[in-house]
Amino acid sequence: MVESKPQPLFGGCIGCVFPVDMVDVSTLRQVPDHQEVRVRVEGEPLRQTMIVDLLEMVSEPDMDKALTHHLKDLMLSLEPEQGQELSRQLVPIPKQVCEARLGKGSRVMSCTHRLKTTRGRKGTTDESEAEIVYLHLALLRVPRATSDIVVSVTTPVAKVNDTVPEGQDLFRAAVGTFAILDWGLFGEGV
Repeated sequence: MVESKPQPLFGGCIGCVFPVDMVDVSTLRQVPDHQEVRVRVEGEPLRQTMIVDLLEMVSEPDMDKALTHHLKDLMLSLEPEQGQELSRQLVPIPKQVCEARLGKGSRVMSCTHRLKTTRGRKGTTDESEAEIVYLHLALLRVPRATSDIVVSVTTPVAKVNDTVPEGQDLFRAAVGTFAILDWGLFGEGV
C-alpha cells in the first residue's frame, strides 16, 4: 500500500492528505490557476485522479442543491453514458474542526457515483469497451472566502461488476484533512 501524507496544494496555501505517488499534472501540461490536479500514473489504481477546484460560491444556499449544481458541471466533462448515485451525505466533520480548517460557517457535503463511460473511446459501440468509473465529489462551502471548493476523486475500475466504491479511502483522507493554511489565496482582506 502506498504511503499517504499531508501535502501542499496551491503553493502551500491549502493542505490535505493524499498518496505520495500521485503526480502533479501541472508538471505534464497546463492546468488552470483555480485547479490542482493529481493523477496516479503508476501502481494501482492506475489513472486515479484527484482534482481540487476553487470556485465562486454558487448562489444556492441549500447544500444539497449546490452540490447538484457542481455535479452537473462535472458530468458535462465526464460524458457518462449512464450513472448511479450510490450515496449523498453531509460529511461528519465536527463543527469546530470544520470551522478551524475552513473558516466560520463552513460545511462539507459529498456524494459518490458509479459511472459507465466510453469517454476517450469514441466510435465504439462494444459494451466490453465501456469503463466503470467511481466518482467521489465533495463540496466544501467556505463563506469567509465566498467560495465553493470542489474536491473530486475519479477511479477507473477493472471489472464492470465491481461493487466496491474504489477511491473511497483517498477521498475520505483528502476531504477529512483538508485545511486552508493561507487565506491570502482568496485575495486581500479575506
